[in-house]
Parts: sequence; structure tokens; C-alpha cells
Amino acid sequence: MLTERNLRWAGHVARREETRLPRILLTAHARHSRPIGRPEQTFAHGLKRSLRMRVRQIHEHLGQGDLIRGRNAYDIANALRFTGNLSKPVRVDCTVITGGIPKLGLDIAENHLEVRKVKTQTARNAGIRVGDYLVRVGGREVKTGQDVRDAVRETSENGEIRCRFLRRHVEGEDTWIDIAKNREVWTDLVYELFHNAKDY
Repeated sequence: MLTERNLRWAGHVARREETRLPRILLTAHARHSRPIGRPEQTFAHGLKRSLRMRVRQIHEHLGQGDLIRGRNAYDIANALRFTGNLSKPVRVDCTVITGGIPKLGLDIAENHLEVRKVKTQTARNAGIRVGDYLVRVGGREVKTGQDVRDAVRETSENGEIRCRFLRRHVEGEDTWIDIAKNREVWTDLVYELFHNAKDY
């Protein structure tokens, strides 16, 4: 219910003229010194949590070739990840189903661990993209190809491997604001697609 309300209001504001104050505040960043202690929770914090939930639900319930109002569902999920400063990479957590085979199904640069090729369907279904940077396998930080191979062998026993990547925004690709401006797509994301999901 909170997810629905957060996304409904965010979409309403995102479609307003960019000169309106609520629309400006939706994506504005106020520079100030950080006070001691944990920052207070804001609407932006709740919105990010709601968008992350929708990204996870898309990958759990929809396939790579599925469409939402004529748009690829995984492309929409990727756009929903970008909510703030586009110059900073976002974290992408994925689970690759291995079937007991200790491989990620990726061609990765040996030193800086950039994904050069996604070789298997299971890796594609996990949402991994060319250009992502692998930073963690299981609970282990990885910095070299050997680190990755060691971590994959240690964590693939249960048939799946949890990974974390860093992904940079590609100029010209959509962000969540662009998705929200499409009323039909946003309405499906907010109300229709995952209404019966247990974590709705």
C-alpha cells in the first residue's frame, strides 16, 4: 500500500511542468553540511525503496522479452534504478541461477571486472548488462578475475550465485522520471502488474 501511494504521488508530480515547485523539489539536491547522526527519512528515501521493489518484482515475475505497454520490461527496470545524480553509478544486485555449475556465464575483463559479454540466458535473466562492473560475489568483495573465480567456486553450491555490480547511466537512456511521464506505463507499474504479489 505504501509503495503504491509513493509511486502514485511521484508519477503525478513527475508529469507536472518542470517550472512548478513540487516538480523542481522532486529532483533537486540542496548542498549543505551533513549533521551528526542518521539523516531523517524523507519522501525521496521512500520513493527509492518503492522503485527498488518494483525493479525486483519485474525481474522475479517477468521475462527478458516481456513488454509493458510495448516497452521492454527489463529496460524499464533499468530506468527505475536511476533516481539521483546520474554521474554516480548505481548498485545492481543480481542472482544468477547456475544449476550447480560454478560459472556466472559472463565474459569479464580480468583487471577492472567490466562485463564485456553476457553469454548465458540465466545471466541475462538476472538483469546483468554489458558495461556493468562486478564488485561482489556472495558476501565477498572481488577485485581481480582470480577473486571472482575463487568466490564463484565457494558460493555456487546451492545452485545460485548472488552478485553485486556497479552500473553507470548511459547518456540518452531513460531514468525513472522518463518512465513516470508515460501515464499508461506508470499506471501499470503502480496498480496493475504486481497487485497480487505478497510483497506488494
